[in-house]
Formats: sequence, structure tokens, C-alpha cells
Amino acid sequence: MRLLVIRHGETVSSRLGHFTGRADVALSERGREQAGQWREALTDFCRGEEVSVASSPLSRCIETSTAAGMTADVWPDLVEWDLGVLDGLSADDHRRAHPEWNLFVDGPPKNSGERVHEVRERAERVLARVTERGADAVLFTHGQFAKVLVGVVLSLPAEASSRFALGPARGVLFLDRVQGKSLAGWNIAPSPERLWNGLS
Repeated sequence: MRLLVIRHGETVSSRLGHFTGRADVALSERGREQAGQWREALTDFCRGEEVSVASSPLSRCIETSTAAGMTADVWPDLVEWDLGVLDGLSADDHRRAHPEWNLFVDGPPKNSGERVHEVRERAERVLARVTERGADAVLFTHGQFAKVLVGVVLSLPAEASSRFALGPARGVLFLDRVQGKSLAGWNIAPSPERLWNGLS
């Protein structure tokens, strides 16, 4: 079984480096172009298989799946982290002002938004849903949630998710192994070589 997790394409907010949680922002023109580059690769990935395709309910993920040529079911658990008072703030400015703070350990400040354990529980439900079905899956989601999901899939502590960086419209690939899922590709851009075919 292959699991491919794709972050949505660029938005104006992501280009500016702003935290964007539950705000329902649209893709930028560049973001739509980035998403469209997945079309051929995903057609190949899904060929001859019954693949689950799911998306966050927020517009930027649904737009990404559509531009990539996929018809996705909406899974509410794939929605981005509710970042509370962080939403719309400059991520770099906030981190400089609070160097000891770590979203993946401390959660959003001022007791706002979603707690770390709540986001990880959503990620666990997503993983269980994919695993129960037992078929290849493509999930369209968000940067912060994707990092949490990766940590959950690999059974890493919450803090480890802060060590990952995932660009707009980039993918993460997992393959099933005897001991569980293995990380086979990180920050993947769609490629004519379809590198994941040689990893199974």
C-alpha cells in the first residue's frame, strides 16, 4: 500500500510567510499552476488501482485536488490546525519574538486554537481510516497538519514534527513494510520519472 500526502499549492498567505490555520483562503495563480503539475503524475499513480482520494474541506486543498485532476472525498479530519490567535501573523516575526516557543509542543499561544493532542488525535484517525481500507491513498492537506501526520505515521514524538519543512504542492510518500510504514519520499515534486514506482 502506498500513501501519498500532498500539501496544497501556494496561497498569498503562504507566499508572505503568514500563519494560516482555518482561514479559508484560495490558491494564488502560482498555486493553481503548481497543483496542475500533479495531474500527469497522479493519473499514473492511480492507474489500474482503486485509490482513495481525500481532501481537507478548506478551499485551498479542494482547489489543489481539482487542479491535479482528482475528484476527492472531503475528510474533515484533514483540515489545517486551528492556530487561534496566530492566524494571519508573520511566522518569522512570531518565532523571533518567542524563540523558546514550539507550535508542536506548546500549541497556539493564549490557550487559543487547537491543542497539540487534539491535532495528533485527528492524524491518528486519518491513519486508521487509510489503514483500515488497505488500498493506496492520496490525501490533500495542509503544511502544519501534514507534519503532524508524518510524526504519527512514523511514531515520532510531537516535537519531531517541527523538524520537517514541506513546500507548497509538495508530497510525502509512505510505503508499507513488514514493520509498518516507511518514509519513501519527502518534499516530492511531480516528476516524469515517477520515482516512487521503483521503490515498491
